[in-house]
Amino acid sequence: MKNKHWRNHPKLIIDESGEDYYLFEEIQGNPDSFTIRKVSTEEVKKVRKANEDLFEFLFLFRKIKELDRNHNEALTKIFQLKNFWAIKNNPLVMPEDEIEDAFIEVNRKFTNFILSFANFHDIFKKRVINRYTKKSSEYQKFINFIATSKEKHFVYRFFGELRNYTAHFHYPINYINPSVYFDEKSDDYVGEIPIYFDKNKLLEDKDIREKLGADLQNLKDLFDVEPYLIDIIPVLEKLNQFLFNIIKNDLIESSNILMRLYNECSNLGNSVFIGNPQVVKHVNGRYIIETPTIRIRTDIIEDIRKAIEKYTTVNNS
Repeated sequence: MKNKHWRNHPKLIIDESGEDYYLFEEIQGNPDSFTIRKVSTEEVKKVRKANEDLFEFLFLFRKIKELDRNHNEALTKIFQLKNFWAIKNNPLVMPEDEIEDAFIEVNRKFTNFILSFANFHDIFKKRVINRYTKKSSEYQKFINFIATSKEKHFVYRFFGELRNYTAHFHYPINYINPSVYFDEKSDDYVGEIPIYFDKNKLLEDKDIREKLGADLQNLKDLFDVEPYLIDIIPVLEKLNQFLFNIIKNDLIESSNILMRLYNECSNLGNSVFIGNPQVVKHVNGRYIIETPTIRIRTDIIEDIRKAIEKYTTVNNS
């Protein structure tokens, strides 16, 4: 059961062999000061559950960051390419290799976002089922939330269908056409790069025709990508808020359980653990622990507090 890498493991590791477990703090160079008190079997179970909740939070928090970064990269790339450039009295023609590179980069970053958006939805649907079951009110709320979001927001339906289109049919963005014109107002040549969805290309796909045909018929043959990446932002924020609201009470309860244990230590700057430690002296003279232990991660608890404050203050409807 030894695990010399316990410090890097976020999940709980508890041996239910009936051994005694203790709450202790790590005070460097003083092995006699580790133990705070013995903990009961019931406390160990509560700590296990609390640590699992912290791990669930970490997963959600990281997935939100991943999705946000992919979205920002796609939007930033499009903004950079669409930005005007001016060359006084000198019309600029964009080289073919740069146009090709722009096409690939825009589609690469947009596809990364579309796939992570779809994965975000699918993976948390599965996790809600695993955590609460399909018969739970939490799962029903999730299903209702997704259905309402799709009904209210074309961009939600559109990006959801683009996942399959991108994975099985074609590039999602099919019109990138740099051009240069003379602007009399500024007395300069100005270049621009329109980055559009091609409606007719999208409608070549049977699934897109069946599920989005009516919506797309109301749009121009070529329509701008950037506004839709902007429109999805508040939708993603509501999705994040909704997911945090599902697990908020569990996170608060688990954080409180762990913080009550942490507050029993003599110095709040010390590291606090629960487990059955074997203290050994390292070659450098520092005392270390080599058995499975659970660290009370106050840093994660602080992240939970900030996330709850950020994501659970707005109505999810």
